[in-house]
Amino acid sequence: MMAEVENLGEKVLLNEDKVHPKIYERDPHDSSVWYLDNGASNHMTGCANHFITIDHKVNGLVRFSDGSKVRIEGRGSIIFNCKNGEQRVVDDVYYIPDLCSNILSLGQMTENGCKVWMDEDQLWVYEEGYKLLMQVQRSQNRLYKITLKVGTPSLVHGNLTTMQGEQFCNACMMAKQKRNSFPKQSMYRASKPFELVHTNLCGPISPPTLGGNRYFMLFVDDYTRYMRVYTIQNKSDALGVFKKFKQEVELEHVLKVKALKSD
Repeated sequence: MMAEVENLGEKVLLNEDKVHPKIYERDPHDSSVWYLDNGASNHMTGCANHFITIDHKVNGLVRFSDGSKVRIEGRGSIIFNCKNGEQRVVDDVYYIPDLCSNILSLGQMTENGCKVWMDEDQLWVYEEGYKLLMQVQRSQNRLYKITLKVGTPSLVHGNLTTMQGEQFCNACMMAKQKRNSFPKQSMYRASKPFELVHTNLCGPISPPTLGGNRYFMLFVDDYTRYMRVYTIQNKSDALGVFKKFKQEVELEHVLKVKALKSD
């Protein structure tokens, strides 16, 4: 992205050469569908009424992969209503009136501290501490799309409930109990592979996978950030899955798993 700041505002030129705007569908009666795009560099929407705040002094052009160029007419923030009653804010969303879709950039989400994991036809998004934020199944046209309800600000104890970066809620989050946030930095960091492995058991997922699995278990090596995920049918299968993971990595890497950490 090239940006030039002038006295009258910010002139922006975006080169989204990996975004194909014509492949996205838009229901004129429902603007709540958002596409998760790994090729997009920025969050973008064509709906002005999504924004709670917008700076119209930010303007310029965006060029897409098909060679088309459309105008940027602002940049602002959007609130999403979560199913548990909370609200989350997404900042730095570009308003592009001629864009017939809503796009969330996975790259921009990772810059804000989120972790993205793809396996087969599933996509998972986690925040710091590996708390699950979103799980999306790939559609037949190879797109990841999710329905998100845009909200308006509500005051909680005199303050707007916000979060630095993005956070989303769907059926996966309804099963998660409220808790204090993880510290930004762990008290202990491993100095060798598999000295410390983080794990999280997520679910139940609805609908289940074709194999009837309703949960998945994630393992992350603290030192290398190496990840491995397993799908399972029941929570009671977790111990067996850990034994399988431990056996596989110890045989493959000739190293011992020393400690396991879970929330």
